[in-house]
Amino acid sequence: LVLYLGLKAIGKGEKFISIGMVSMTLVLVVATLVHENTNFANLLEGDWVYMIPVFNIAVFCFSAQYVVPEMARGFSHAPKRLPVAVITGMVITFVLLAIVPMSVISLNGLENQTEVATLAWGQALGQWAFYTANTFALCAMMTSYWGLGGSFLTNIFDKFPKLGSESHPKNRLIVLAIVCVPPFLLAYSGMVG
Repeated sequence: LVLYLGLKAIGKGEKFISIGMVSMTLVLVVATLVHENTNFANLLEGDWVYMIPVFNIAVFCFSAQYVVPEMARGFSHAPKRLPVAVITGMVITFVLLAIVPMSVISLNGLENQTEVATLAWGQALGQWAFYTANTFALCAMMTSYWGLGGSFLTNIFDKFPKLGSESHPKNRLIVLAIVCVPPFLLAYSGMVG
């Protein structure tokens, strides 16, 4: 629905959810800082076995660049604000992608990590943290999907002008199906983890 409604709906939805995500992250980080098992010396440990998976996060981080064309549309009325918005978004993404693993590692150490950081966070802080951290993860995936999906949707209309106007409901639904159905099928087919 959010992708169908377009850039304004994506912007409003992402703003609302992003405020919630930052709030959840702050609560979890503060809980980590005051927890008796937090040991900042854990952050100084290193082993390449644990470092290699970080490259996946780095690749995910750079996926934020695909939202820039969509942001350019949104800032068409004020193009001078676009660079500040892009840099601010990248800095926020960096801080979130750094502070979450640092909190989990300082709390659990490298030897007690799970494949998904939110599980380890929940195991260490309690069930409330498990639900909070996984709600954060769901929101992060949803906002990423909205941004990338919205960009993909408008890029399809830009690259294939024969599809007609993206404001035409029938055309928009067809392209929306092209954008939304394959990830849904992949997620529920069992072909990807």
